[in-house]
Amino acid sequence: MPELQPQFETLLDTEEWMQILAVFAAFMAGTVARNVIEPNSPYDLPDEVYGLLVMLGASYSPAYTREIQIGGGLYTADKFAERVGVKSTVRNFGGD
Repeated sequence: MPELQPQFETLLDTEEWMQILAVFAAFMAGTVARNVIEPNSPYDLPDEVYGLLVMLGASYSPAYTREIQIGGGLYTADKFAERVGVKSTVRNFGGD
């Protein structure tokens, strides 16, 4: 049986969790950006644009730049999957 100690060390690594939280915060930042910008803009932009804005803004971050880019990219991919119907197909996969 393989040694499980390295896997538990990964689960308990605080830096690993900080990176995960940075990705999650950037993913949520796309929604915040949409909620702030969309009502105040005369343009009807696709939701994917807000994830791209998060990705572009990541270069101004003093830390976790790559994680913020990943979170913004994940938001963009998620919204694109919704737009083309992939997300609903995956949700309904295996259903009745």
